[in-house]
Amino acid sequence: MSFLRIKVEGLALSKIGGLFIAGPIVAYFVPGPWQLIGAWIPTYWPAELFFVIEADSGFSVIAYFVVGLIFHLALMNIMVRIFIKRAD
Repeated sequence: MSFLRIKVEGLALSKIGGLFIAGPIVAYFVPGPWQLIGAWIPTYWPAELFFVIEADSGFSVIAYFVVGLIFHLALMNIMVRIFIKRAD
C-alpha cells in the first residue's frame, strides 16, 4: 500500500484499474490501425499477442512479444522508482 496514501485513493485506483480490462475487448472489435490507440493500456499487449498467434506466425508474433515485453518492463521500472521514492 505504499503507492496509496489513503483508502479512498486505493478505491479510486482499483476502479480505474478495472477500465484496463476494456483494452483487449476494444482491440478485438476495432479494425486495423485504430487498434494502436489502445497500445498504452498494459492489457492490450498480451491480448494482441494472442490474436496475432491465432492469425499469423513468425516475425509478427516475435515483434508483438518483444514490444509488449519492453512496454511492461518500462512500466515496471517506473513503478519501482515510485515505490522506492515513497518508501524512503
